Amino acid sequence: MAVAASTLVCGSAVAQDAAPKADDASTIVVTADRLRGSVDTTIPATLTMNEQDVASVGASNVGELVASLGPQTRSGGGRSGGAGFPVMLLNGRRVSSFAEMRDLPAEAVQRVEVFPEEVALKLGYSPDQRVVNIILKPGFAALTAEGTYAAPTKGGRQNAQAELGWFKATKEGRITLNADYERASPLSEAERGIVQPGFNDAAFRTLLPTSETLQLNGVYNRAWKSGTGLTLNLGYTLNHQTSQLGLPLSGGSDPIDRTERNATLHAGLTIDGNVGRWQWALTATADQIKSRTLTERSPVLNSRADLGRSRITTFGTLYSLTGSPLALPAGPVSLTLRAGFDRLSFKSETETSAGSRAATLDRGVGIGRVNIDIPLTSRRENFGQAIGDLSFNANFGYRRLTDFGGLVSYGSGLTWSPVKGLTATATYTAEDAAPTPQQLGDPTIVTPQATVFDFVRGETVAVRVTRGGNSLLAADQRRDVKLGLSFAPNDMLTLEANYFRTRSTNAVSTFPALSTVVEAAFPGRAVRDATGRLVALDQRPVNFAETRSDTLRWGLTFSKPFKQPAGGGMPGFGGRPGGPQAGGRPTGRGGGGRGMMGGIGGPGAGGRLYVALYHSFKLRDDALIAPGFARLDLRKGDALGFSGGSPRHSVELESGWFYNGIGFRVSGAWRSPTTVKTGTAPNLRFSGLATISLRAFINLDQRKSLIKAAPWLKGTRLAFRLNNITGAIQNVRDPSGATPFRYQSGYVDPLGRTFEISLRKVF
Repeated sequence: MAVAASTLVCGSAVAQDAAPKADDASTIVVTADRLRGSVDTTIPATLTMNEQDVASVGASNVGELVASLGPQTRSGGGRSGGAGFPVMLLNGRRVSSFAEMRDLPAEAVQRVEVFPEEVALKLGYSPDQRVVNIILKPGFAALTAEGTYAAPTKGGRQNAQAELGWFKATKEGRITLNADYERASPLSEAERGIVQPGFNDAAFRTLLPTSETLQLNGVYNRAWKSGTGLTLNLGYTLNHQTSQLGLPLSGGSDPIDRTERNATLHAGLTIDGNVGRWQWALTATADQIKSRTLTERSPVLNSRADLGRSRITTFGTLYSLTGSPLALPAGPVSLTLRAGFDRLSFKSETETSAGSRAATLDRGVGIGRVNIDIPLTSRRENFGQAIGDLSFNANFGYRRLTDFGGLVSYGSGLTWSPVKGLTATATYTAEDAAPTPQQLGDPTIVTPQATVFDFVRGETVAVRVTRGGNSLLAADQRRDVKLGLSFAPNDMLTLEANYFRTRSTNAVSTFPALSTVVEAAFPGRAVRDATGRLVALDQRPVNFAETRSDTLRWGLTFSKPFKQPAGGGMPGFGGRPGGPQAGGRPTGRGGGGRGMMGGIGGPGAGGRLYVALYHSFKLRDDALIAPGFARLDLRKGDALGFSGGSPRHSVELESGWFYNGIGFRVSGAWRSPTTVKTGTAPNLRFSGLATISLRAFINLDQRKSLIKAAPWLKGTRLAFRLNNITGAIQNVRDPSGATPFRYQSGYVDPLGRTFEISLRKVF
């Protein structure tokens, strides 16, 4: 008997017509609903997690959960080297900002879906971001409280944090209220054994400042039966830091103090719904950030302090419309339209003994973007099935900036799945990007005795460092190519490999490490005395003439669920695997992907073993600082940063074992060594660096005898974390084996090995 399946898209997915074709009167039609809140796409997810999988991670909230999935959610391309934050969706819908979902308790999550960069393009976002969709459980409510204490094993600094949250979800909507307070004590150079040459004032120099942070966040969501939803988000963050910059050169026993205060107000609004087969969303955000930096110059002489202030006020609206304008033999065409407007006002003031300086920048941005995805062949629709599933994507965007004129972006791509489980992608994108208002107009901040390494002379010096904005920056022109291949032979293993080719003209960058080429390319940025010794350095951002990078990133995700072995033995090693994943892979178009771990019993029951391992190989990484100068090869002795050149190899690891409420997570990272040419001085060798961190936790709910004896422990989790277990710190050596002063371990990594203990309770 023939069986045909059609998909009814619900929740946030855009409805598609998939009428079954009856061969004869005896045909039985089976209709399967897509999981509520999943993403409607033909591109499979690279990772899916159900609620048991989420419980096995031991995360407190969605923010921690996403952070724990770094290797799987991080792209290997883009200007950020793959560190860019993914596009976040909640129940398949857009959000005004990540603050809408950051504080949601992990227990409220029903499912997590991670999609490759091509899905971000389909949704109208940047091509160097992956997409993470969080699906919540209906009808969940919880009051949570958590306290955390952390400190380095070497001592010298303490960090305490307290968090209280309340979440409630009903059919009509949800409410989230969260308060978080964190305080950290200072860490001085003397506490890490740093001895300043000549004039030793290490006891009056802080490696890490005193810090206090208060964060308040509230979210209100209302959903109507018509499918329309409204979300309002209000937040406030206050951060205060105090640091010491050493004793004044003019004499005296009172150190130079610097205080920094940053206050942020945030408001976000999302309204969305469906009109026929189209999904629409209107998002609006308003933010105001006030910053104040006060640097005391010379208490002895009672001279005027340096003061820098800035205020950034932003308001933005964005309207998105997604749906299918027509159906082709291979399936429906997907179209996304985005239009919006941003307004930004930036003001900064600098007051020093040399005078005052003010900067004002007002920027208005009009945004328009269109993305179309056209299916060419389809196995499901029996059209060109010999080829497999093949689709074409094209996008075009235009941004009109009041201070930079028109900026264009465009791109295209192909997605091909010749057989089930195998997907190949090819994407080309071109984009013009303007510098941020902060890069253009940040207040000028002068640090009188900052310790920097001068690569020209190969020595560490205390100099006057200037930071702030550069109003002369030009727009960045970017041209990127991505080729990807993903293969999932079964639900336990996923293999993927991606090649990224990035090119930039007029790339905006922070000021690079001072070398002979850099000093010649940017005259006036470095000031030297009559002996050639560096005395002042201007580190405000610059444009590079050209940058090029080619990266190959490949890796695997392996997961295995297990139950208690019938014949005893260690769970997860020879034990019988559990049943199918709870919730299952949704039938129909896309949204499926590979499960991280199968579900067994209720949340946290049974066990899981998982490994995510990714390796990146830099095929090319170079920069042309300015026309007429030699190109810098960052893999072969040139460097733009103070942490060495560009490592050819880097590895990321996330692995975990979880069984009946007890879990262990191992996070690891490694990068290969580099050698840096230092002008007239001997070359420096930066060692490779391997770090391993361990997190262990126990959900006391699963210790039945303990709960019986102490019922008040129900809903409690105790967690312990040891970061950088071996205390590994990158070492820097010259040919004689000596370490330059600026690269003492206390400067490179002030904390080293740290431990953290936390207690969390769900009421």
